[in-house]
Amino acid sequence: MPTDITRITELIKSFKSETREESVTVQVLGNLLQQIANVIGTTAQQTELAPVSKFYANLTSLNRILTGISAGTDDPNQMHLTLYDCSLKTGEITSLRDALVLRAATTDRAGVMQSQHVQDLNQCKNATQKIPAIQRVIRSLQANYNTLSSMKQTETIHIECQIRKDGLYIPGAQQLIKSGLKPILFRYSIRTSRHGRKTDKKKRTPMAKRRGWHRFFNSEKLTITPNGQILFRDDSKNADPMKPTYQPTPQHLFTYIKKEIDPATNLISAVKLPYGQKVFDILQRTHYFKFAIAFYKPISKSEAFTFSDLRTNLAIFKVRATANQYNGGTLDTTIQLSR
Repeated sequence: MPTDITRITELIKSFKSETREESVTVQVLGNLLQQIANVIGTTAQQTELAPVSKFYANLTSLNRILTGISAGTDDPNQMHLTLYDCSLKTGEITSLRDALVLRAATTDRAGVMQSQHVQDLNQCKNATQKIPAIQRVIRSLQANYNTLSSMKQTETIHIECQIRKDGLYIPGAQQLIKSGLKPILFRYSIRTSRHGRKTDKKKRTPMAKRRGWHRFFNSEKLTITPNGQILFRDDSKNADPMKPTYQPTPQHLFTYIKKEIDPATNLISAVKLPYGQKVFDILQRTHYFKFAIAFYKPISKSEAFTFSDLRTNLAIFKVRATANQYNGGTLDTTIQLSR
């Protein structure tokens, strides 16, 4: 650039040195202007090409450049990448298969997802989609529990006794027990209250007899298995009260079965079975006795049981009792559940 400016200055000085008037002609002036235009054009061309020349010089100093990246070999534990590069001298394109490996992510460092991670995420997604249904079931169970827990005295739950080959069952009994209710046994009989008193406070005066359903023993008289089978406590003389045993046989609903022998014939004359205030003879006779099971809300020991504490109906069942004597004095006593 300075060289070109100097050249223009020299041309101007040469033009000024012309002393003869006729020497400044149109041709001389045109020649001068043409030379100045040539100098300016050459300078402009060199200024525009300078950045291009510098970029080309820097570019030619490189050997190869990266032109592309693609996925490489499939691997469940890590990711492989194939690289593509080009030679700046020859223009040749080459590929470097699996040249780059990305590590799998762990709890200690970041990285790419493994195939197992994707499976775990899919399982989590499937489980998440089931959450609304599970929540609906929980809300339904909670509503049923709240219904049982906050039952009013006027509300009752219907239950029924089912007689099967291996004993007596109440479907759904375990759900009632889990809700805080207890089973209780009743029998249909005649009963007289012994707690009535008149003027003499020391003397008990029996009250009027009442026929109907009466509480029989306490809630410990029976137990219920997980599948709803009813078992009765053995209260016979040989039973250990410290280690009670429960069986499905209805014989344990009676305190005893007593045989009476006729001294004249030495044969059995009667088979006595107590029930309420009566004693029935079941020898060569068949009697049916009515019992029932219900569930009640537990009360404190200081409070007397009343029917208002019941939360279910009375599920009624019968017991058939008979005794037959055969030749030779053989006695066959049958006590079984009956519809």
